[in-house]
Amino acid sequence: MHTALFIITGAVMRKLLLGMAALIALVRPAVSADMRAPSYKASRPLLAIWGWSGCYLGGHLVFTKGVMVSRVAWAAGPRRWTRALQEADLPDDSPTAVEAEGRQVMLYRHRGSLYAIDNICSHAGGLLSRGIVADLTVTCPLHGSRFALTDGCVSRGPASQPQPVLPTRIRNGWIEVRGSRPAPRRPVNGRTQP
Repeated sequence: MHTALFIITGAVMRKLLLGMAALIALVRPAVSADMRAPSYKASRPLLAIWGWSGCYLGGHLVFTKGVMVSRVAWAAGPRRWTRALQEADLPDDSPTAVEAEGRQVMLYRHRGSLYAIDNICSHAGGLLSRGIVADLTVTCPLHGSRFALTDGCVSRGPASQPQPVLPTRIRNGWIEVRGSRPAPRRPVNGRTQP
């Protein structure tokens, strides 16, 4: 109970800090224009420090803390259907982690339907296969973000980016996944291919 309260408090505090930083960034140009007047010559170094501190805060939040950074933004593979797991090895209603050509994928079977979602949480990089699945929604074990297995949309934050969903199929007793659709065929000499 105390942990959930701490997470909510931390998320609210982070949003307040980001809101204050955005307000300062909004007001700073007007103050800067006013301070460039000859009568404010002594306060110009203060203005420069103020500007650089805003840059430092933004860089620190994004590059060090990873605030609002999608951990799965560049996940694209595998380009072709790839064997991930034998069908008999996937139990019903149990999240299972597999790797397909270097990409971590969470497989889930419910009432005969297969679902494949990127196993790395888009918010903080937690393994979704270690989370709880209820009503075809997986909960990240790190911060409690919830993602729909059907389309990857965020049903509860702190995640702000959806999870990539991978197409699945069963071939010759194997569950196969594919990351992105194949590249479209290019026309040859001005002709289109079927």
